Amino acid sequence: MQPVSAGRLLLFSVVLLITPTFVFAASASPACPKIMEFSGEQRANDAKDPALDGRVLLFYWSQLEPQQEVFDFSALDAQAKVWSTAGKSIAIRVSTAGWKKWMPPYSQSGTPAWVYQKYHLRSVTEIDGAVIPVYWDPGYVEAFGAFLHQLDTHLLGAPYRSSITFIEIGIGDGGETKPDTEQNKDKDQQAARLALWQSVGYTGSTWFTTIENITKTYQKQLGNFPLALMPDGTFLGGTCGLADGVKCNEAIIVALANSEGLLLQDNGFLRDRTYSPEWLKKRPLIAEQRNAAQANGYPLKDDLNRARSLGVDWLLLFQKDLDVPEFKQQLVDFRAGCRTN
Repeated sequence: MQPVSAGRLLLFSVVLLITPTFVFAASASPACPKIMEFSGEQRANDAKDPALDGRVLLFYWSQLEPQQEVFDFSALDAQAKVWSTAGKSIAIRVSTAGWKKWMPPYSQSGTPAWVYQKYHLRSVTEIDGAVIPVYWDPGYVEAFGAFLHQLDTHLLGAPYRSSITFIEIGIGDGGETKPDTEQNKDKDQQAARLALWQSVGYTGSTWFTTIENITKTYQKQLGNFPLALMPDGTFLGGTCGLADGVKCNEAIIVALANSEGLLLQDNGFLRDRTYSPEWLKKRPLIAEQRNAAQANGYPLKDDLNRARSLGVDWLLLFQKDLDVPEFKQQLVDFRAGCRTN
């Protein structure tokens, strides 16, 4: 792919140049965020939990279209029914790549085998054995778009349609806007990951163009639903290649979301998180914990209180935090405080 032209980046250049560096100061008594569970096994009893407002339903393309034009939405329908029947909201994420351990066997190869065969699609194999498509290869966006069209048709006719609060745009690894989230522990791993992807043509401009193309495909095929873009890391490093000195960073993805009227979902939420004003232009604002609070070594209430102070509308929590009795009580107390304040 060619580097992104100056004309295409004019809007983003203006946005980035005029964006101030201060962080958002929330009002004195902001509303409390609604709470969604987004990880762990599906448990029917969780839908009955009054402390939860909903669930993110996570799937892989290879699970839902195992063979070309053979669709299996039965697992999606079953999970959605549990939460919608309980009067709860649902969000949906369909990823095309992931880590092997996330949701076996589908996450090891989130893109169906038939896509590689039909379009001679190249792939990258990560250190855990996960197979990741070269997203910018010819045929990938076309095939994924055809799947999204069928998903849209199915959801529009589903009895739980009114329970769908938003759909997360599945761009890269785990749906986030980074092509590959493995090998990220230190500089040596990051260099090895960059070299792996450069061998199949990765540059910053190539990846940004791919993000634009997949985003437009979602807008075309699933535009009946609110769509959320997840800027998380995004770029692997190396040559950027964007025109007019625009940098390959989070800000340009946030600007893209704002220019297209998309929701933003922050998948790196921690108790010390701050947001620039650009993050707050579109509502609702969605935030997903970077790690479970217990893994961070602090109480869940720290994330809850920070989300409220920043004006987060939907906070997505790890199921493992909800399974800690002390943390669960913190959530119950937090919700009770929200009702009385």
